[in-house]
Amino acid sequence: MPFEKGISDQKLTVNLSQTAVAIMHDDMICFGETKEERYLNHIFDSYHSHADASIEIKTQIYSHKLDETFDSLKMPKTEKDKVRDALVKKYRKDLVAKKDSYGKGTSLRIYVWKDNVNYLTEEGFPDDDGSYCKEERHYKNVRSYFKTVIEEYSTLPYCERERVYFSKTYDVIIDSINHSNIVKIELQNNESYFVKGVALETDSQCLYHYLAGYATPEKDRDDNDSYRPMSFRLSNIKEAKHFKSRSAFLRKELHAKLRQDIKRYGIQFLSADLVDATIRLTDEGINKYNHILHLRPHADFIDEKDPHIYHFHAAENQLEFYFFKFGKDARILEPKSLAEKFEKMYSDGAKAYK
Repeated sequence: MPFEKGISDQKLTVNLSQTAVAIMHDDMICFGETKEERYLNHIFDSYHSHADASIEIKTQIYSHKLDETFDSLKMPKTEKDKVRDALVKKYRKDLVAKKDSYGKGTSLRIYVWKDNVNYLTEEGFPDDDGSYCKEERHYKNVRSYFKTVIEEYSTLPYCERERVYFSKTYDVIIDSINHSNIVKIELQNNESYFVKGVALETDSQCLYHYLAGYATPEKDRDDNDSYRPMSFRLSNIKEAKHFKSRSAFLRKELHAKLRQDIKRYGIQFLSADLVDATIRLTDEGINKYNHILHLRPHADFIDEKDPHIYHFHAAENQLEFYFFKFGKDARILEPKSLAEKFEKMYSDGAKAYK
């Protein structure tokens, strides 16, 4: 059954843990959201059908998977049913225990979107998989269910929360890639690009999602020679439109080259200008380079005569992000422009302490 009460005039009081509130405020900054109410409604709408908090939905999915597995086993039906029922019972019990693990904190009074109200309270409003809200048996009230969905979302790694929040954009892009069609994207700064997408995936550290492909500004969309390797962070894409009538066909060698560039330079640096750089590392600098993996640029080669000198062909901003924290343990020899930039930043920083 759906929840019969708990939402009055589309208003709901939700008590969230300190962790969930902190995650909410961090996400709102990263995702460009300004209203807590809109954020919470959007998360519930996007995530409830995937959340373990939706015990009935998850149990049904688990049960169907068991049925598919057990169909191929040569066992008496009574034995299959007995084992299956025991596994389902244990699975449901674990989900119930999980929902009770979230603490209390701050109470928020929010306006609930009409679609969310319908799903929670009306018998005839279907979920994404065609089912109806049947969670009342597991929760004392609708507030508890709404809270648990938000709390569970808040435990996800950032890259998974990013995918949930931008799920509609994500799905449009994936659909265009799977069908080899152009996708038009509008960025948060209102710039628009036509993209022949190759991948929508996280960086090597699984921090953020990026769309990678051959792209051009919208005004040059009909000039095939203007498309170049670029990447766009998912959270920076305001809108995506799948152009089913425009092919994004790429020759195998172009597809392979982009994949090689992603592996070598990192998906987040595809749009950056590459430079040749020479950097002298101290013994401690070499130790840092071997152990600090985040945003580490790939070394083309190490000088044969002096093993402290490393040579790179990488994005200049990647070199800056990575080596600036090395301090005296990394000296930029080339390019001179980057060496001068480091010198100025170190000098300005030192002045702040005088």
